[in-house]
Amino acid sequence: SAQTFSIAASDYSQLGLTFTTGYNGTDVVVKNISGVEGPFQRRVKEAALQLVGCKLEAINGEVIPTYVTSQLVVNAMCRQWSANNQLELTFCDENHRDKIRKHQ
Repeated sequence: SAQTFSIAASDYSQLGLTFTTGYNGTDVVVKNISGVEGPFQRRVKEAALQLVGCKLEAINGEVIPTYVTSQLVVNAMCRQWSANNQLELTFCDENHRDKIRKHQ
């Protein structure tokens, strides 16, 4: 099952997320959640979401190409935030998705 939530944050630094390249060398995944606990981290904890290891699928509905590095993703996020004063991130827990597909 998918979960969606919306959080208002004034800039990227309030997310407290660090991104890295996934094991396959192309996916951008959440490396860790750190920093001062802000509204985003509190909401993740309330929803009992496990974001570490999840793949970042899309920014504002635009699917992230496999060739994009984690730094390019962060730059794109910052640009989108500056241009729109908001940002929508879509994450995918691929292990969970694959388990669901096996049972269908």
